[in-house]
Order: sequence, then structure tokens, then C-alpha cells
Amino acid sequence: MKMQATDAKAYERSNKKNADKEAMQIAAQIVKTISEFAKKCDPIWNGEKPLSKLFKTNSRGYLYDTGTNKILGCSDNVFELLELLNNHAPASAAEKFISTHSIEAFIDAADIIKNTIDKENVFQVKKAIPFGLSKNNIDYEELIDSAFEILFLEVTESCNLRCGYCVYGNHVKSKRNHGERQMTFSTAKKAIDYLNAHSFRRKKVAVCFYGGEPLLNFPLIKSGTEYAQTVLKQEEIDFFITTNATLITPEIAAFLLKYKFSVHTSIDGPKEIHDNFRVDTYNKGSYHHAIQGLKLLVDGYGEQAKDKISLSMVYTPPFSGKRIARASELWAELPWLPKEMKLNITYPGPGTIPKQQLFESNVPEDIDLQQWAFEKFMDHYTGKGEFNAIAASIIERALAVLIQRPIFSSEPGSNFLNGCCIPGVRRIYAAADGKFHLCERISSEAPTIGDVDFGIDKYTIRKIYIDEYENICTPLCSSCWAVRLCTSCYTDAFINGKLDSNALKEHCLVIQESQLRFLRYYCSAMEINPEGLDYLYQYKLT
Repeated sequence: MKMQATDAKAYERSNKKNADKEAMQIAAQIVKTISEFAKKCDPIWNGEKPLSKLFKTNSRGYLYDTGTNKILGCSDNVFELLELLNNHAPASAAEKFISTHSIEAFIDAADIIKNTIDKENVFQVKKAIPFGLSKNNIDYEELIDSAFEILFLEVTESCNLRCGYCVYGNHVKSKRNHGERQMTFSTAKKAIDYLNAHSFRRKKVAVCFYGGEPLLNFPLIKSGTEYAQTVLKQEEIDFFITTNATLITPEIAAFLLKYKFSVHTSIDGPKEIHDNFRVDTYNKGSYHHAIQGLKLLVDGYGEQAKDKISLSMVYTPPFSGKRIARASELWAELPWLPKEMKLNITYPGPGTIPKQQLFESNVPEDIDLQQWAFEKFMDHYTGKGEFNAIAASIIERALAVLIQRPIFSSEPGSNFLNGCCIPGVRRIYAAADGKFHLCERISSEAPTIGDVDFGIDKYTIRKIYIDEYENICTPLCSSCWAVRLCTSCYTDAFINGKLDSNALKEHCLVIQESQLRFLRYYCSAMEINPEGLDYLYQYKLT
């Protein structure tokens, strides 16, 4: 009995010794594994983190890599380890992962990450530099002289409506208010001559008539169109007009059709929605006249209507899913309105609705436009619901941007001006007084870039729209994971006529949140049907 007890103790000591030895071996293996992992990952994650974004759908996790523009699916363990790497030094991240998982799970996840880095070349970019035009060897002055594309003519400052959210309302400080100036033919002619002289590298150019309500100066539209058709030498000339449609007559509709105008009209929804904000100078709703004008256009254009006529909707308060759904019923009430026509729907611009009026009419938003649109889009995508024009207009463009995005095998080293056009190249807005502005959307207080008499002011473009803009953007944009998906432009950066970094920062947060949401939407749709979005390769983004 004594020997047996002694043997038992010896056996226990032997087992303990073996267990300690095995534990030491496991510990040594863990230390070695962590060391090897840290050695591979330290250059990437130690200190400043690489530009990337982790996100999840309802089904799985994903990585968006800024440098390559790739979106890669992740297992749960890989996603968790990448999250730890984004918040801790590699060795610490490994230790934390192993403390809640097995060493085997860590090795598997670490191997996937290491192999992905080697194969996909992700996590290579910590700063999106060089940033801007001047840093990327773009001869923008030569482009200004030869590749001008779209001329906007502000044919009148006047308007026959007084929409409650109009950017030209008396309470809006960033734009001119409703005025009385009319563009003369002499001014329009000089602007068209400028387009002709500076677009010889283009096979196609466009002339856009804008206001105010441009049809208040229809004689100038006629003479300007005829002059442009005569003098411009391009193979293709496109004409555009943005109108509230209330002044369209059979004569005007016939003229627009003759010159193959693309017509952008403003309809906010069925009558009670439209008339709530889109009123005339006597505060009477404009729906009847707007629909009458739109019907003349649709009938005149026939089969071309779905391609040549587009709608602009403003989603007005009270903001709710019920209100969006009601706006969607426009097509049911107007069966002659093509469902396929392009549509742009937005919230009212910041500051366009007086705060008192906004608070009086608003209720807490139960569902925002993007969320509502995605739910409706997915109902149709999965065969559970009908096509919804408003939902498609909001979701399809964003998904088209993602499916058409360029993919890089390595970081290409080119980061331009976010969503900005090259100043003075893509478009110029010629105001009624002949002064050149960057575009039709920018603040009236922003510095002008020339005029019809002397052409483009390259010094102002370089000083303000290139150098100053790059200086305030570089520290923000070069460290932003969404820099390649960014839609921010000059219109978001001017306050009281000056570039304002705080305004840009505020807008950046909105864009990041929106792009993250669209990444989730895109991956959610691809999970259900990887080929289902292929039709968006044909979507025109310009």
C-alpha cells in the first residue's frame, strides 16, 4: 500500500512535469507565433494605421482597402483580428485574440491575413499622397485652353415661382437672391464663342440654359441655340435646359424637340406634396401648370422621353416613410410618365428652409431616404416587390459607382480633387452679367473665374481653386479611408466666399457615413446575386 501511494505521487509528479513541459512548449510556440506575426505586421499596423475600412452586412464582414480600391470578404475570426490590429500594436492584438480564441484559430486567421497582404497587395497605403492637381503632373492650363466641355448660360435671374426651399430665396446668404437681370444675346454670343475657341480637343460639347426660370427669356434661348448650332464645330452638340415646366407651350415643346434638348424638370410628387413648397409669386401651387408642361414634352418626345426628359424632386418635410411612399405614387397617378426616366431626389439644401418653418412642419424622421430606398430596391431586386423609380434613382447611381470603380493591383499614386471637376474645364457657369463662375451649384459669393470679355482668370484658379483648396484638403483627405469614393467638391467648401476647412470637415463626416452605408448595400446585394448588378456597368455616371 505504501509503495502504491509513493508510485501514485511519483506518477502525479511526472504528469505535472510533463504538463508543465507541454505548457512551456505551447507558451513558447505562442510567443514564437506572435513574434513572427508581429514581424510581418509591424511595418503595416504599428503606429499610423493603413487606410482601410472594416464593415459588416447582416451576413458577414468585409474589408475595403483604400489603396487598391478592393472590397474583400472576411471570416468572423479574420474580421476580429483585423479590428484588433486597427486598435492595438500587432503583438498586443495577437495576444488579445489568443486570450479569447485558440492558438489554432489565431494561426489560421493570421495566415489568411498574411497571404491576403501578399496576394492582394492591400494595407500598403497610410497616406493618400500625392493629393491634388498640382501634385499629379496634370497640365490643367492646357486643358483649360483646349478641353472645355459644358457651358451653362444663366439667361435670367428672374423666376415665376417662389419655392419654399429655393437656393435664391431672400433668406439664403450663400447665393444671389431673385433678381431682374436678363442675359443679352451679346453676352450669350461671347460665352458661346469662348466655348468654341477652347474646346477643340472635344468631339462633343454641351450648352445648358439655366435661371431663374430660363423660359422667361425664351427669345434668348432660341437665338443662343441657333447661334451655337451654327458656330460650334464639334461632331455632337448637346443642348440642356433646367425648367420648372410651368411655361412650356406647344411652340416651346416643338422647339426643344427640334434641337433635341435634354430637359430637366422639377416635380416633387403628387399635387398636395408638390404644391406645399413649389408655389408661384402669389403663393399658389404650381402643380397643374407644371404637369401640363411636362405632358406636352412627354407627348412630343414620344419614345425619346425616357432618355431626354428627367425629373428633379426635393424631399420636403415632414420627413417620413409615408411621405416618400406618397411621392412614389406620382407614376401611378400619371401613367403616361415613363418609369425609366432619370430622376434626382434630394433633401432641401442646408439653410434653404427657414429653421422656424422646418421645425413647425417636421416630425422626427422615422426612416431616411437612403434606408427607405434600399429597402424598396431590395424588394424589387429579390423579386418581392415592384420597381420603384425613386428608390432606383437613389440606389442605382451609388451602386454603379462601386461596381465601376477602378481596381488597382498596387497603389497607383494618384489622388486628385475628390469629386471636383478640373476648374474651367468640365463646366463654366456664365451668369447673366457675363461673369464666369465655377459651376451652377457653387456659392454666388465664391470667387469668379473670369468673364465673357477676357476669358478665364488662370491666376484665380491656381491661387484659390488649386493651391488653397489643396492646402486645406491635403491633411484631411490624405488620411481619409474614403478618399477614392469621395463626392465632396468646391460647393461644400465655401462659407462667406472663402474656403473653410471646418465646413469641409463637417461635410466629410456626412460623406463617410453615406459611403459606408453604400458599401454595405452593395455587398448585401452581391451576396444575394453576384451577377444581379451587372446591368450597372452600363450606367452613365457623368
